[in-house]
Amino acid sequence: MIVNTGKLVLLGFQLTDLSSCLWALFTNNFTVTNATVLASLVEAAWTGYARQAVGALNAPTLTANVATTTPTTNPTFTNTSGVSQSFYGWMLLDSAGTTLIAAVNLGANTIPDGGLFPLAPTITDNQA
Repeated sequence: MIVNTGKLVLLGFQLTDLSSCLWALFTNNFTVTNATVLASLVEAAWTGYARQAVGALNAPTLTANVATTTPTTNPTFTNTSGVSQSFYGWMLLDSAGTTLIAAVNLGANTIPDGGLFPLAPTITDNQA
């Protein structure tokens, strides 16, 4: 069993590697499971969209026996395509952008033309 202090230490060890990862959005309504791979998700591709670097992360905290960290600056996705764009969720990719690390289906979301979507992700030591 990993004790609570160990959870904080282990997540802390991962901060440097996680900071080089990439946030991305996916547009298909896909149920994310343990077996989901990057090829299962259709990445957004509208004008103005770009993957966002994770960057610096806050020191891990512990709540209800779960170690958690968040970005010091949340990623923001834009839409300058001329029309509203829909997406279903976010994904976390390795620094090369070739391996899926995590994904969450948020349900249907729309970014209007000229609009922004501020993502407020959390990284934990638990699978959710």
